[in-house]
Amino acid sequence: MTVEKQSLPTKLYLGTRSHSVTSRYFVDKFPMFLPSTTDSPAITFTYIAPEVENLTGFVTHLQTYLPLFRSLKQFNFLFISPCGPLFPKASAIFLSLVKRPLEMPSAMEIVRYFRVRKLWVSREFSALKTEDIEFLNEATFRFASARVQELYKSWEKGELPDARLALLFSDSNGQRRVAFETSLLKRQRFLRSAIAP
Repeated sequence: MTVEKQSLPTKLYLGTRSHSVTSRYFVDKFPMFLPSTTDSPAITFTYIAPEVENLTGFVTHLQTYLPLFRSLKQFNFLFISPCGPLFPKASAIFLSLVKRPLEMPSAMEIVRYFRVRKLWVSREFSALKTEDIEFLNEATFRFASARVQELYKSWEKGELPDARLALLFSDSNGQRRVAFETSLLKRQRFLRSAIAP
């Protein structure tokens, strides 16, 4: 897979003498790595948050990397911090900014979601199986974007046939996979002294 240069996280620097602009890539210097044990390696990106991080920097970091994330079919993200209480909020931010927007559903998933949702709203419970209800619970959260909700309204009114709906999602096929993990960084003496005021 080829990644275009303009997709890379870039910071521009203005020269002090010549006033020329220089592009620098991956200036944050957070580690990236590939697993050595799989046939189809997915790159792992990392973010190391200090204990006092308010996660504004994490949001900026994700926004900077979004063009690169969009160009990848699969990747992992590892959030590292000595402060475990940051993990739930970091996970929610990643889900909202990266995972949910990038992991577009396949046409088949969307059509199923619309059909099951309509049966549920119409209170046709006898037509639903247990796995349909479980799917609806997960799909309601996963497909909560304004775009999908507007499409559902059009579909429900009969303005959007299944065939046209499938065309809108034909490029994704649900194939992008994004994973998020956290890792607790064990505090070392040098880390405590560096963090302390």
